Amino acid sequence: MSSGGAFLSAMGFGFTVKLIDEASGKLRTIGTELNNSTKSTEKLLGSVSALQTQMKVGFGAALGGFALSAPLLAAANTAGDFEYALGTVVAITKATNTQLDLLRKKAIGVALVSKFAPQEIVEGMRNFATMGFTVQEIIQSSKAMADLATASFGQLNLALSGEVIGGALRSFGLNATHTTEVVDKLVRIT
Repeated sequence: MSSGGAFLSAMGFGFTVKLIDEASGKLRTIGTELNNSTKSTEKLLGSVSALQTQMKVGFGAALGGFALSAPLLAAANTAGDFEYALGTVVAITKATNTQLDLLRKKAIGVALVSKFAPQEIVEGMRNFATMGFTVQEIIQSSKAMADLATASFGQLNLALSGEVIGGALRSFGLNATHTTEVVDKLVRIT
């Protein structure tokens, strides 16, 4: 130790100098680690920026793909809604798989020759089912329901048409074989 160091040591400052030396060493280590951390952070930010660019490109492609697939999604939703509605008719009537196929074919067939969608046809079928009509009676009456709804010039939808026809048949104690006759009379009244 130099004479100044001996003097400081004699005064009790030797411990302080040693403490300062140790602290400055630790501070240098912290500074180095911070510098390394800054470089790592800059690297990470560069990676994040590259990822954002890739995500923007991917998101743009996804949006473009979505725009192209939107009609397909709408068709899938419509088909799902149709099958769900048809499932309610099946549940009410306790229809078999064979009867389910007949109901599905009838709803699609009536939709093809009318202005209504298959799901709308099924809504009329459902109303018939809730009035206690059998699967066969529902199938027999489906076209007449669409005819009455069409003849009403928008006053009746298929669900209401089913209610009106079913109510008339039940009120007069008629079975579904009289559906066309009932619809003809209802159309003449309107």
